[in-house]
Amino acid sequence: MRFCAAMACALFACTPAHGVNLIVDGGFEGQPAGVGGYAHHAAGTSFDGGAWFVLGVDILTIDTAYSVGDAPPLVFKAHSGRTSLDLTGTGNSSPADGIFQDVATQAGQLYTLGFYVGRAMSSGSVGGDYPSAATVRLSIDGGPVIDFVNSDTILSGIAWKPFRYSFLATSGKTRIAFTNGIGNDYLGLDDVSLSAAPEPNVWLLSILGFGLIGGRLRNRRVRAFRTAG
Repeated sequence: MRFCAAMACALFACTPAHGVNLIVDGGFEGQPAGVGGYAHHAAGTSFDGGAWFVLGVDILTIDTAYSVGDAPPLVFKAHSGRTSLDLTGTGNSSPADGIFQDVATQAGQLYTLGFYVGRAMSSGSVGGDYPSAATVRLSIDGGPVIDFVNSDTILSGIAWKPFRYSFLATSGKTRIAFTNGIGNDYLGLDDVSLSAAPEPNVWLLSILGFGLIGGRLRNRRVRAFRTAG
C-alpha cells in the first residue's frame, strides 16, 4: 500500500493542474448591467474591476433581459448568467472595438482557449438590422488576427456558437484580445475560458503510473489467494 500511495503522489505531483479556467471573469458577471438594460464602457477602462480592459472606442455589457423592437422583440439573452458583451460598441462604432486580458502562462505550455460568439437575428420590427454573420477577431500576444464566424440564426434572439483555439505560450504572460470583425451590427461574446492542455509526456506518465499501480495490486491479490489456498 505504501508503494501505491508513493507512486500516486509522485504521479500527481508532476502533473500540471489542467482544466482550471485561467481567465478571470470569463462570463463578464463581475459588474453586470442593470436588469433589462446595458452599460457603455469606453476605451482604456475596465468594466469589471481590472480583469478585462476595453480596446478601440467602446463596448457594451448587456443584461440577458434587454430587448429591442416588437412583434416580437429581439431579446439579447446571454449564453449563461446575466451578462454578455457586444463588441460592436455604440452604433457599431469601430472595427477596433474589443477587449483584452493579460493571463499568467508558462512558456512552452500548450493552452486551449474557449469562447462563445453570439449572432442576433429578429423576425420582428428590427429584423433588417442584423443581416450578416457575426465575426470576432482573436489575437494572441499581438500575433496574427484569426477570424471566427458565427453564421447561425435563431429568430428574435441570439444564436450562440462555441469556438476553441489552441496555442503555445511563449512567455510568463499572454495577452488574449477579442475585437469586432466586419459584418453584423451586433457581436456577442460570452463564457471565455483558458486552460492548460495536457502534454503528451504527462499522458504517457499517467498511463505508466497507473499501470504500475494496477500491476502491484493484482500481484498482491494473487499472492493473497495462493496464501489462502
